[in-house]
Amino acid sequence: MSNNIEKYCKSQDVSVIAKLPFDRVVVDAMVNCKSVIEYAPDSEIAALLTEAYLKLHDK
Repeated sequence: MSNNIEKYCKSQDVSVIAKLPFDRVVVDAMVNCKSVIEYAPDSEIAALLTEAYLKLHDK
């Protein structure tokens, strides 16, 4: 599925800034009505989201 998304983005001249794996922390954060950064700031997924945000912010 992710390959199809990447191909589509490329065909539309849209940059892919991150590939985020499934992480149960995201689900748990949603259930607790918090962002991942609030819920688990030291998690791997929080680091990946922060990195993606910084890439987007710098553009």
